[in-house]
Amino acid sequence: MGILNLLKNIFKEAEEKEPKRIKVNLSEIKPILDKNKEKIQEREDSIISLIKTNIDSFSKDIQEKVEIVEKVDIESKEKNNKIKAIVYEGRKKYIEFIERLMNNLEEHKNIDNFQEIIENINYSFSKFNESSMKSYERATVLIGKEMGAIKESLKKFSKEILEIYNENKNIINEKKSILFSESKLNENLEIQDKLNKIDEESNELKTKIKEKENILNEKLTILNKIKNSEEYIKNIQLKESIIIKEEEIKNQISQLRQDIDFKSLSSFFHIFPEKMNYIKRYKESFLLEFKEDKGKSLVNLLNEAGLNNDKISEQIKNISMKEEILEKQKKEIKEDPTNLVSSEIETLKENIKNWNDELDWIEKRKEKLKEDEKRNTQKIKEEFKKINIDIEEKDNFKQI
Repeated sequence: MGILNLLKNIFKEAEEKEPKRIKVNLSEIKPILDKNKEKIQEREDSIISLIKTNIDSFSKDIQEKVEIVEKVDIESKEKNNKIKAIVYEGRKKYIEFIERLMNNLEEHKNIDNFQEIIENINYSFSKFNESSMKSYERATVLIGKEMGAIKESLKKFSKEILEIYNENKNIINEKKSILFSESKLNENLEIQDKLNKIDEESNELKTKIKEKENILNEKLTILNKIKNSEEYIKNIQLKESIIIKEEEIKNQISQLRQDIDFKSLSSFFHIFPEKMNYIKRYKESFLLEFKEDKGKSLVNLLNEAGLNNDKISEQIKNISMKEEILEKQKKEIKEDPTNLVSSEIETLKENIKNWNDELDWIEKRKEKLKEDEKRNTQKIKEEFKKINIDIEEKDNFKQI
């Protein structure tokens, strides 16, 4: 029985059966993958074993034919010495190429992958045919029959390997589908781990946010209680009263400036640079200079120039008295008890905002991972269709 027929008998039952489409649940993918992977591996191992057996058989056959070629007596041929030399060289080189081919095939027997061993055999034969052509043609000038026998063996082996490949190449595609699906399933398992961790992070953040929101509500209650207390209200009213009085004093000082005759003052002291410097400063920044020394420098200048009068003196006196009262009232102002609580509230709000932002980012990560998972699942479904399995997200389908 030929090697091809043996191979056909091994897989005859599988080839005769009409492929049936089977529906399975999404949760059943892993055991199905494992089962199909095991089946394909068994089939692949059997095919590779047959290929290796075929290589051994081919090697033995070629060796016998090479020995026949080597024994051919070229000297006995009725040709001139030049032709004989060409044949000698052609035979020698061709046998070297044959030996190199057989060494390569022997190395290929270490390969345990169907597609890889086929590709390597194909490559070795392509290189052999390319490099040995001239040597073969030279050798066949005198030993055509024996060389032809080698060529026929090569053709027969190549044909059988090609037929093995053509009849079983579906294994390559099935294996690719299984391995691809397995990789996508593993990606989904990793995604699930990430999603679980994300859920843990999300729950931790939500717990923190809830705790901070409770504290925030407590702080807001405390703040509201402080703001409604009699002491706080009085303190606020005092502050507001001081602001009003400060504005009144500013207006009085502004009015005082209008009543000062700076022109006459400047005329009186124009030959005294130091005095003129005071006058200039008062003229340009009256409010600031007046508050700086309570108007004492101004009074001295007015008195010395004889420009002071009861109205001005009364205004200055009135302003000074109000400022003294104001200073006393300012000392009565108590530190705002809401400052600390308000600061804590702002910190809590900022923390809550940051954690909510982080939650939003986590949700986006989660959605992205779910999209990746969905895409992977769709790709797995497409690959499973190639091996006659339909994946449905239901629970009542037949399992392989």
